[in-house]
Amino acid sequence: MAVLTNGSTFHLPEVRAELLAADLVIPSLDSARPESYRRINRPAACAVLDDIVDGLIRFVAEFSGEVWLEILLAKGINDSEEDIAALVETVARINPARVQLNTVVRPPLESFARPLDRAAMEAVAGRFGGRVEIIADFSGRRQRGFRPLAEAEIVEMLKRRPCTAADVGEALHFDPALTAEALARLVASGTVRRSEHVGKTYYQTN
Repeated sequence: MAVLTNGSTFHLPEVRAELLAADLVIPSLDSARPESYRRINRPAACAVLDDIVDGLIRFVAEFSGEVWLEILLAKGINDSEEDIAALVETVARINPARVQLNTVVRPPLESFARPLDRAAMEAVAGRFGGRVEIIADFSGRRQRGFRPLAEAEIVEMLKRRPCTAADVGEALHFDPALTAEALARLVASGTVRRSEHVGKTYYQTN
């Protein structure tokens, strides 16, 4: 059982206790500096960065499974030298089994949130040592064993996040050609809209 979480309540002992039943926990920590944390995550006023970091440190020490820490970087927001240095130091304190680096690969809420390029991501990855992977590039995935296509499943998926046609086909195991045809029908009906981001076409519900 894997749990994906923003990690904002790890400082609560009861939350950490409940999560001990999981096999894998993947929390997010996009900044180790309060200023950048506010900019990248726009947290509620009650969410204090020091509490989050302290909770993550405690949880990793208590947990018998693996913790993979995901970090999302946005150009000009949380990728400065000060930000990366702070993240490297904080990640060393947390001591997760793995660090996953991501960037703005899907259409963002704000147009000024831009992705780092591959070279910049690799440079950051080099700062964390051997336990890091870049998860922002999905181009190498392949699809096998297609299922019968169901447009309702596509719509439910797109309610959660913008996706490319390849994302939809891969996640739902649908034939790529049939997926593209279904998305075209959904766009024509007004159920789904299309947008461009960093040279890719994304779909999301209206």
